[in-house]
Amino acid sequence: MSMTNWMKRRALPPLAAGAIRLFGNSMQLFTVGESTVDDLYRQGQRIIIAFWHGRQVMMPLAYRGDRASILISQHRDGELIARVMKSFGFGAIRGSSTRGGVPAIRQLIREGQKGGDLVVTRLPGTTRGVVCGQNHRVSHCALDVCLLKKKVFSSWDQFQVPYPGCRGLFVWGEPLIVSQQGTRDDLVKQGLVLEDQLNRMTEKADLAVMQDNPIHGYHQVTAVME
Repeated sequence: MSMTNWMKRRALPPLAAGAIRLFGNSMQLFTVGESTVDDLYRQGQRIIIAFWHGRQVMMPLAYRGDRASILISQHRDGELIARVMKSFGFGAIRGSSTRGGVPAIRQLIREGQKGGDLVVTRLPGTTRGVVCGQNHRVSHCALDVCLLKKKVFSSWDQFQVPYPGCRGLFVWGEPLIVSQQGTRDDLVKQGLVLEDQLNRMTEKADLAVMQDNPIHGYHQVTAVME
């Protein structure tokens, strides 16, 4: 094993996981909409969590369940991300829309049928999480992770990393039930509904996190925008 591969596989994942925990402990973190998710868990339900790909760094700290599998691409950085997520107790399933997609979706569905939550990153115009929801009746819950002060990289997904001590806001959306009898066109429409929900949540969260009380700010922004 080369030194580069050793770093990615052995050294970097625990360091990255430790950094996320350290950042989280130093930050002011607020949550909106968590009662809806907690109610689903109290009813014995499982959920599919969908969030933007570029906002995944702090997602492990927002998770409120006890067992989940996350879909991670087979890109060269995917192995690092998978190992970091495993440090937080997430099962990692490798695949994307371009590499290993169909087998990965099937495996994700099987994990959901075993009773675990499923986690998928959203890409504009995709339906992969919706397909999983169609195969076993669960609620889709959109999740937005908003950071007041962060480093935004010039990557295709505008990947974000928080600055220590900054303010953060986790926003859970209203559950979306995917029809088990839906056609391909229905799945596309439901995927667009989920995408629109995430877009609106992100727009409101980006404004609310600038307030001293982001929770109150989010409700204020919601009242004005809707």
